[in-house]
Amino acid sequence: YYTENYKYEVVGSVSGTFLKGFDVYAEGNVQVRNVDSETGSFIVQQTFSTLDGAKTLSSTQYIMPGETKTFTEEYDIDMGEDFDMDYKVTPPQKQLSRVVTKYRTEEVCE
Repeated sequence: YYTENYKYEVVGSVSGTFLKGFDVYAEGNVQVRNVDSETGSFIVQQTFSTLDGAKTLSSTQYIMPGETKTFTEEYDIDMGEDFDMDYKVTPPQKQLSRVVTKYRTEEVCE
């Protein structure tokens, strides 16, 4: 037996800011498509980096084969503050088996 990651692709990622009341939020959106043949639970971690440091937020979603889901995270920042957003996708793993045939040879002594 061995394990293998599900196959996926990142369709796109976008980051920006928006107002919520009097607060400014950084928002990150990462679109992930499951290109595997099985449904699985995908995790996306988004890290928002500002001058004050970095904050990592994560979310999990089940994605069916061929389906695309958007992972969205919001982080409260200061007005006019610059930020960077990086992400990491952790796909589920599946256990597969492989048939191994072993041959034994006999030596004949004369």
